[in-house]
Amino acid sequence: MSNTIKLLGAVDGIKTICMNMATGGEFSYEKYEAERQNVLSYPELKSLIPDWLIEYRYGQQYWTFISTKFTSYQDRRLFLMSQFDDIKDAIELGAARPVSITVDLSLSHIDQVQVTSLWRKVIERSQSDPEGAITASKSLLETVMKYVLDKEEVDYSKNDDFIVLYKLIKKTLRLDPKAHNDKTFKQILTGITSVVQGFGSLRNDYADAHGRGKNSYIPEARHAELVINLAGSLSSFIIDTYNSRTPN
Repeated sequence: MSNTIKLLGAVDGIKTICMNMATGGEFSYEKYEAERQNVLSYPELKSLIPDWLIEYRYGQQYWTFISTKFTSYQDRRLFLMSQFDDIKDAIELGAARPVSITVDLSLSHIDQVQVTSLWRKVIERSQSDPEGAITASKSLLETVMKYVLDKEEVDYSKNDDFIVLYKLIKKTLRLDPKAHNDKTFKQILTGITSVVQGFGSLRNDYADAHGRGKNSYIPEARHAELVINLAGSLSSFIIDTYNSRTPN
């Protein structure tokens, strides 16, 4: 049996029990714990497994997580399909897979767990495809900002750039440095504005395989990691700030 088949089998095992538990099928907590342990035993899957599966060791913990996070079977089914299909795609396509934003933040739910999981996936691939990692990082941050604006019913144009979107986010979440008395926090918020401006200035040809002139700059893995870390941290901060002022 090839290693790919073994890995896909392990993922299918945990996917099946998670789906059954989430949608009223036959299950046992012990089965969840056994399948979870099996999938975690493969080092090749370490960077692909979502954070929640690592965190929730016991069946009761997983059930509390999934039943609280989503109230309907359909929402649970869509979430789990997205999570596990991403893993299977990565197994089958490997490093040759472009770092497209497999993010799927278009789900009706978004939270810190999703963002940190997606952030980790992009980091793991940054060495082999730094340009794609930059594209994914920019898309992640843009999607998070638009998600919050949509939830708050704030109007924006589909053509608005990073700077315009963040100005709306600052107003919506009260992140304008002028609105805070603490000097240190003011400096941090001012720095965030500068980071967003930097994202907006990143040339499109840094991030994908479009035709380039002879003087075009090709980013290295270390540059991609910097962009990824900044995008992931800011995305998490925006979501945490939004969640802190919005009932779950």
